[in-house]
Amino acid sequence: MSMTPPEMTSEATQPPRKSGMSGGAKLLIVLGVGGGLLVLLCCGGLIGFGVYMAGGMSQDPEVVREKTGEIAQIEIPDGLDPKMSFDVKFPVKGRMMLWTVYLDEGTESVLVLFALAAASASGDQEEMRRAMDQSLQQQGMGEQEGITVEESHTKEVEIRGETATFTIAKGVGEESGRPRIQVTGVFQGETGPAILMLNADAEKYTEEQIVEMLDSIE
Repeated sequence: MSMTPPEMTSEATQPPRKSGMSGGAKLLIVLGVGGGLLVLLCCGGLIGFGVYMAGGMSQDPEVVREKTGEIAQIEIPDGLDPKMSFDVKFPVKGRMMLWTVYLDEGTESVLVLFALAAASASGDQEEMRRAMDQSLQQQGMGEQEGITVEESHTKEVEIRGETATFTIAKGVGEESGRPRIQVTGVFQGETGPAILMLNADAEKYTEEQIVEMLDSIE
């Protein structure tokens, strides 16, 4: 099974905006990502007519942390606060999809963790990755601020007996001119394939901190 992370563009595709995106707007983007992924899965015939959202959406920090633990054990850097979780389940078969969001509104930094139950995946890891990537591109995830990537490299982490590859890219914000860091990667979570995405202020969240977070995943 391929664990190749989504490709990251070398520069922003959207024109510069007059002002930064608010934390609330970012949450709406994340909602759109989840909705877009659901549409893609529905089109793929992976969700039946009776999707039951047991637990559903929550903004309770404790619930978000608990749900994150159901995706993977991970040490989140200080400053990224638990903001939202979304748990989608079948009436009979159980969980279909779970995602959690951590946000630092002051620095326009966001961390998102997705997970698909093994039974929900098509069995084609590459197809699942393309569906996720397409959904993220359509919904504008990672565009909190336009960024021009100046350098990029990969980091391999052993997770649940498999090697996961994360792409770490650094650049500067189009509007602020401040350093930014982006991270994406697919790995084997608690119940099935999972994906991690980070877009953060590189001065507050250093590469060393990000690597520590990736190394903590289990």
